[in-house]
Amino acid sequence: MRNIYYLKLILPLVLLLNIGAIQFLHAQGTETFETQTSLNTSYANGSFSGETTGVTVNYVHARNEGLETSDDFSIDGKGIILRRIDEQSAVEFVIPNGVGNFSFDARKAFTGGSNNRILGVYANGNLVFTTPTFGGSGTDTTIHEFSTDVNLSGEVTIKITYPTGTSNGNKQVTIDNISWTAYSDDTEISPVITEETFNGVVGTAASFQIQATENPTSYTIVSGTLPDGLNLDTAAGIISGNPTTAGNSSVNVTAANENGTSDEATISFEIAKGNQTVTPELEDITKVIGDDPFELIANTDQGITITYTSSDTNVATVNGNTVTIVGEGTTTIQANNEGNENYNAFEGSFVLTVTEENTGGGYDGNGTFVKINSIDELTDGYYIIAANPEFGDWAMSNEHTGTYLVRSAISPVEEVVTNPEVSMVWKIETNGTGKSIYNEESAKYVSYTGSSNNVQIVDDVTADNQRWNITFGSDEDESDIFIFTNMGVTNRILQYNSNTNQERFACYTTNQKKYVLYKLTEETTDAPVITEETFNGVVGTAASFQIQATENPTSYTIVSGTLPDGLNLDTATGIISGTPTTAGNSSVNVTAANENGTSNEATISFEIAKGNQTVTPELEDITKVIGDDPFELIANTDQGITITYTSSDTNVATVNGNTVTIVGEGTTTIQANNEGNENYNAFEGSFVLTVSGELITGDFNLNSIQIYTHNQDVVIVAENEKIVSVELFNLEGKVLHRKNEINNSRYQIQNLAKGVVIVVVKTQNGILKSKKLLIK
Repeated sequence: MRNIYYLKLILPLVLLLNIGAIQFLHAQGTETFETQTSLNTSYANGSFSGETTGVTVNYVHARNEGLETSDDFSIDGKGIILRRIDEQSAVEFVIPNGVGNFSFDARKAFTGGSNNRILGVYANGNLVFTTPTFGGSGTDTTIHEFSTDVNLSGEVTIKITYPTGTSNGNKQVTIDNISWTAYSDDTEISPVITEETFNGVVGTAASFQIQATENPTSYTIVSGTLPDGLNLDTAAGIISGNPTTAGNSSVNVTAANENGTSDEATISFEIAKGNQTVTPELEDITKVIGDDPFELIANTDQGITITYTSSDTNVATVNGNTVTIVGEGTTTIQANNEGNENYNAFEGSFVLTVTEENTGGGYDGNGTFVKINSIDELTDGYYIIAANPEFGDWAMSNEHTGTYLVRSAISPVEEVVTNPEVSMVWKIETNGTGKSIYNEESAKYVSYTGSSNNVQIVDDVTADNQRWNITFGSDEDESDIFIFTNMGVTNRILQYNSNTNQERFACYTTNQKKYVLYKLTEETTDAPVITEETFNGVVGTAASFQIQATENPTSYTIVSGTLPDGLNLDTATGIISGTPTTAGNSSVNVTAANENGTSNEATISFEIAKGNQTVTPELEDITKVIGDDPFELIANTDQGITITYTSSDTNVATVNGNTVTIVGEGTTTIQANNEGNENYNAFEGSFVLTVSGELITGDFNLNSIQIYTHNQDVVIVAENEKIVSVELFNLEGKVLHRKNEINNSRYQIQNLAKGVVIVVVKTQNGILKSKKLLIK
């Protein structure tokens, strides 16, 4: 049985009649592998001369078809078998004189897999055709005929291999009966679209490229409707957007180029339901008996109502999305909904912990903890016990797994932690000849017994196992650290294990990571003190300055003086910010206040430098043509200061004020200057104006330099000298192409868009010519 696949059928004309003359097409060819003797039953790399004169066949990790053996997977006599992508199995044909249409036969070899054979055809390294998957279960003798248009001139390398994305493993394929038609300069081919299915998910951005040959310039939906949220870029053939509706659908599309319009092709869509999300994410909450009822998020981000339930209504009840505290304990708050036609069901949960009412004393979750750096600072009090910051900002929490204490993240700012959770604050007190470590939330002491690395938590201090000898210093790996040695088992040290997937606080005999301590500081009764300083800024550049003051001021006041123009004081934060508009030096006297009083006056000085001028849009090189009307340049810089323009060559162009008048062909540098003013530095800028001759719609030959168009290419040939550089501009002066150091007598710019371009050519002898061309 044979299956035939054609991407495009070209009639293999042998002769073309062209205005009474007979014009021969370039040669055609075949490869049936009958004449080669290189392939055998072992997979190997190699090459041989093809049966068509001038053609070379190269192969990688390939073998013969097994003709007349027990593993005979031939198609029509001799052939070649490719094995798998992970060995880069491939066969390629190096064909002189161009290729029009390329075709071949293929079949499944050996018995493994089902419908998992797929091949790609590459022309000069570019993928031009991908076969459908083929090959039934077990032995499948079906022969598949594939054909695709290539239409490349000159020497062409055609490679058949497994396309990118093919999974690893054996997927043997026999290939035979390769043939190709001639390349014709006059080939005019309409696009061909590959039918395929695009998969997406509701709520997830997607982008799909319609696959089509022959460089389409437009795409059209003929029938059907795109899934909600998706749109077609009719120029690029990209379907993109964010699907909003789940389900399967399809559209029929066509693609067109200058040669015509493709047949309709079906593009299918399978849009799966999306997953719901909640922002912010559900996280564990701690409350105190007596706290007011509080509300949870009513809907998911997708607008679907969440149903909440409490696992223990003796701790808290839920009505709608309102939680009411009932008693002490923990309860799991479950969050669910069934989803809808576009979104999957949602499931989430968090733990609500309710503690007894705070009756005063101890640490209540509010306070400032400052890093201490000596044993003398270690007095009885409240501490965060944290890992050495070299290994991350992690504190020891009161959560005990049965074998170790869990870490919690902290965020020190300049060695200060503010308002940490009660779960990570430990009361270190003198107990006998050592120190005890106690957490008020869990009402437990840290203890060590036994011979494993496990750390325990207990209700009371009854022995040295609950006492710790704390020292400060260094060991072989770390410096400036606190070392907690158990007094009951003196070879055990309370340490942080930073190994991946083993992060924890436990007791070790070997070196792990030691500690730093952050100590709860007592509230101050002092008024603020401001640091006098000088702030530097630049006119026109946004600036932000923080007044430095101790004791957490709650307000700042300017007592005398005036801020530089453009700057303002945030009286709550002490930040002076804005964009200075006036250069010069000045100062203000300020005070800062907190609940304990107001600081003495302090002088804040400012040194505002002149700013640099700018021009928007920036000055860029311009290309004009003799006969173009005078045109205006930007009159002022962005800062409102007049620009003076001059032309370096008044035989090319003159400038009056900001108006440029074209005089003759050539190039001139337009200099832009002003002296600035009291707030802005002088401005200097320039651009190159190139003036070329009149529009040329065909070829021209100037000073033995030929410039002509071929299809949508521009070709430049210098008969007597080398081309040094080529530049290509559009009529707005935008550079479309630039190439220096060419040093060749011929240069070609390919695949240009239709329209008018300006070509500027410089030769080895210093000749500089520019011409306008029409790309048809």
